[in-house]
Amino acid sequence: MVSLKLVWATCICGVLFILTLNSRWQKDFFTYSTIRSSSMDLDEKFITYMPHSGLHNQRIALINAMVLAKQLNRTLLMPEVNVGKANYWRDSKRLELQLSRCTRGKQTTQPKDTAPVACGSYRRYVPTTVSSIFDLSSLQNLGIRVTQRLHMGLDYFEHYFGTQPSDMLYIRDQSRFSYRIYDSRSNTDDMQGYEQRIDLEDLKNRQERFMVFGSLFSSYRLALEQPEWVWLWEYLFSEISFHHPTVLQQTLDIVGRLGGPGQFVSLHLRQGDGVFRAVMDQTVQNVREALAQPEGGSTPDDGQQPPVTSGQSASFLLDIDAPSERLTECLQLQATSDLSPHLKLIYMATDAPDPRRTLHYLYAEFPCLFSLSDFPDVITNTLSATALSPFTEDQLPSRLGPLLFPLIDAEVASHGSHFVGTRKSTFSKYIMYRNRRFHAYYS
Repeated sequence: MVSLKLVWATCICGVLFILTLNSRWQKDFFTYSTIRSSSMDLDEKFITYMPHSGLHNQRIALINAMVLAKQLNRTLLMPEVNVGKANYWRDSKRLELQLSRCTRGKQTTQPKDTAPVACGSYRRYVPTTVSSIFDLSSLQNLGIRVTQRLHMGLDYFEHYFGTQPSDMLYIRDQSRFSYRIYDSRSNTDDMQGYEQRIDLEDLKNRQERFMVFGSLFSSYRLALEQPEWVWLWEYLFSEISFHHPTVLQQTLDIVGRLGGPGQFVSLHLRQGDGVFRAVMDQTVQNVREALAQPEGGSTPDDGQQPPVTSGQSASFLLDIDAPSERLTECLQLQATSDLSPHLKLIYMATDAPDPRRTLHYLYAEFPCLFSLSDFPDVITNTLSATALSPFTEDQLPSRLGPLLFPLIDAEVASHGSHFVGTRKSTFSKYIMYRNRRFHAYYS
C-alpha cells in the first residue's frame, strides 16, 4: 500500500488541479482544435488516418499516429474522437465515405454521386476534439506536432488546404491486417499476421504533403525495435490519459471515499459483447482466483496466524444493504492485521448492467467490492456534465453524462494498490499502464 503521506499529498494536488483545470481545458480546445497559422505553411507535411472502433481502440491508433508523426517529422492531423457507440472497421475507402456521410452531413459538402451509404451504426456516434478527452500536455516537450481535424468530410483537404490530387498519398487497407509498419529495414520482427510490410525509410522518402492512412489501430501495428521509438510508444501509452474535468473531479471524489490512492485493489471485468461475453465464465474465474490471493500473490508461511476469515465479518457486512454504510465498515476493517483477501477493499470497473444483481456471486464472495453504481451522487453529478467541446453537436447533458462513466471507471481503477484486468481488453490495458505510472510516480 502507498503511504498515507503520499495519499494526502495526492489528494491535495488533485484538488488544486481541479480548481485550475476548467479554464485551462477551454484554452486547450483552441490550442489543438484549430488550424494553426504554421499549418498553412506550404512546406509543412502532415499525416492522418481513419478512426474507428471504441474509445480505447481509438486511443491506441492515436498513439501509433503520434509515434509516426515524430518518426516522419510530420504534423499529425488528428481526426475527431467518437465517445459514443463504436463505429466498425471497414476497408479504408468505405470507412472514409461513411465518416464523411454519416457523422456530420449537415456541416460538410458531400459529393454529387448517389452511391448508397449505410449509416445505421452511426446513430449514436458522438464526435469531439481529441484534447477535450485526452491530455496532450506531454507532446510539446517531445517535439510531436499535432492539430485538430475539424470534420471528416471528403472535401476537407481541398477546402482547408487547397490540395490537388498530387498532394495526397493514401495508404489503403483492404483488411484489418493489411499493413504493418517497421521502424527500420533491419527489423526482422514477425509480421504478426499482417499482409504487407511497410518500412519507415520508404515513408520518409515520400514527398506528398498529406499522408493518409486507413486504420492505425492495434498494439502490433508498429514494429518497433529502436530503443528511442520503443520508449516513446511506452511513454505515450502511460501519459495520454483522460482529461475531461468532470471525469477527473468525480474520480478524485470516489478515490477519496475509498481511502485514497493505493488503499484499495482494483479490477476490470468486461462482459458486455462479442468474445468477452463468450468467455465470461472463465474471466470471472480468473478474477476470483486473482482476488483470493494475498496482495502480491504470496501465501502465509507455516506457523503464522491464519488471516481473518470471511466468516463472521463477511456475514456482518452482507447484512448491510446500503453501500455507503458497508463502505464505512469496510474501511475500518482494512486496518485489521492478517485480513483475509476476501475482505479487502476492491473497486470494480465493469460494463455489466446493474452489477450487484448480475454479478451478485462476486459481491457475496467479496463483501467489500464496490463499483460506480454504488456512488449515486457521482452518477447524478456526471449526468449534468458540460459539453465535451465546442465542436460537439449534441451538447445535451443528459446524453453526454453516460459517455463519461467508463472514463471515470478507468481512472478510479488506475489508482488501486494493484490491478486485475480482463485478458485482451484494451480498456484493461489502459488501466494497467496508468496503474504502473501511478506506482512509478510514488515509488
